Amino acid sequence: LNEAADYRFYTKPLLIPLLYILLYISTQDTSHHRSRLLISLALLFCFMGDVLLLNENNVSYFTFGLGSFLIAHICYIIFFYRLKAFIKRGIPLIFLSALFISAFITWLLSVMWPRLTDRNFEIPVTAYAVTIGFMLLTAINTANSRRLQKLAYIYFIPGPLLFVLSDSMLALNKFYLIAQPIPGIFLMITYGAGQFLIVKGAIRVIKK
Repeated sequence: LNEAADYRFYTKPLLIPLLYILLYISTQDTSHHRSRLLISLALLFCFMGDVLLLNENNVSYFTFGLGSFLIAHICYIIFFYRLKAFIKRGIPLIFLSALFISAFITWLLSVMWPRLTDRNFEIPVTAYAVTIGFMLLTAINTANSRRLQKLAYIYFIPGPLLFVLSDSMLALNKFYLIAQPIPGIFLMITYGAGQFLIVKGAIRVIKK
């Protein structure tokens, strides 16, 4: 069992470097240097977060890992917002999406709150939850662009959704007393697929 649980120490740190290599090779001739830089920075901070969270039972490592992922999501937010800013015509989609995202985040925080308060993690986890929720919202907003609509439905919406799902399962495992913890393989698959879809979609945009 221990050997099966330890696979993540070898596989998780490999994911982001492989995605960065894919990004680098696929976008060498791009003129969208800022977009490429934002995705590169997001991947860098995700990699740092992955490495730090391998020691998630250590409070300092967990806190800095959370901070690294928060910065990564800010990079993704800027990337998505530069692709498509919020406009009046897109208000219905954004309003409904924001409603569902807010409801989900509120529910998630409420079920974890007792253990968050016990460990003094209320502020960092709440800040992270709001940030990743806003990242998802800016990703959904790309569907309001006719030019990006196909990419949004194939990459930019499913990718962040899987990212949120992975982080939610991780949070429930850590801060909610589940009788049977969610297997790590599900967390890895959703996280890896989410990151891959975001990067793949970004490559499609940056190459143009």
